[in-house]
Amino acid sequence: QSQLLWDRKQLSFPAMCGRQEDVSNADKKKAFAHSLKPSFQHRRTAGEIHRCRKGQRTDIKPTEWDKFGYAQKEDVLNREIVYDSQTLPIPRVKRNDITPEEFFKEFAEKKRPVIIEDACSTWPASSRWSLEALEERFRHIDFKVGKTDKGKNIQLKMKYFIDYCRHQQDDSPLYLFETKIDDTSSMRHLLDDFEMPDLFPHDWFALMNHDARPPHRWWCIGPKRSGTTVHTDPLGTAAWNAVTHGVKRWVLFEPSTPKRIAKAKDMVQKGEDTEAIMYFDFLLPRLKEAYPDVRCYEGLQHPGDLIFVPGDWWHGVLNLEDCVAVTQNY
Repeated sequence: QSQLLWDRKQLSFPAMCGRQEDVSNADKKKAFAHSLKPSFQHRRTAGEIHRCRKGQRTDIKPTEWDKFGYAQKEDVLNREIVYDSQTLPIPRVKRNDITPEEFFKEFAEKKRPVIIEDACSTWPASSRWSLEALEERFRHIDFKVGKTDKGKNIQLKMKYFIDYCRHQQDDSPLYLFETKIDDTSSMRHLLDDFEMPDLFPHDWFALMNHDARPPHRWWCIGPKRSGTTVHTDPLGTAAWNAVTHGVKRWVLFEPSTPKRIAKAKDMVQKGEDTEAIMYFDFLLPRLKEAYPDVRCYEGLQHPGDLIFVPGDWWHGVLNLEDCVAVTQNY
């Protein structure tokens, strides 16, 4: 698609660059590439995003975050899940059709994943967590959008991150994952927007010494094409994840699945990346073909849905749209 656009642009390049004299092919391509770059609303957004990219990934340059052109490959986000004997649907149930006791007996106790529809659709967050509302409420507040190789948090003001979400064309965008909403006065208002689902009345993880307990709750904004690579949660904890805006695509593997298979490290070819969008684009299909006996569970999580991920299950996520969610290990 990019090449086709380039071929068309060549005909009108003199008008585009504002001069009629001959221009080298290299200059033409440079100007064309610049025309495809996002134009941010705020003057400082580009510089702030450059800083965050540079700190987050040292394996590629900040200017290479869009080198695979996934912003022009919408088919990856719209790809239908084809279910068969190997690819199984994540079970689904409506919140009104299940009691906390039934949930515990059928899913938590048996360590079965499930998507519970309308579990959080009545939360105030359903209206308060739109990008527009969040920008207005937390405009000048710094949120965590990554970590450096040395473990230092990378922070970005909300107004710049929302600007980035609206205009970014990155293959695997920056992901806002904030762990301190309980401890930071400027963020504590988020706690008024949701409640602990009554499906999870007992949290033995909370009995740990407060200072020793690792991060367990995350409030997150994932721009489309962002996601998490396949992993298991720490200390054998289970997790729930509630989405208020956007759509997430999930893949899960049973705990018995070997790590090297679930993470598809053997499937990576030279020059390829292993970010979430690449995993769902080509690594997961290769994995299924190479290991036809390995079962995987897939499904879509929509606004108002809550997913339960049992402890030790492998799971990965791709945000098909700009997503706002809260998740907790317990």
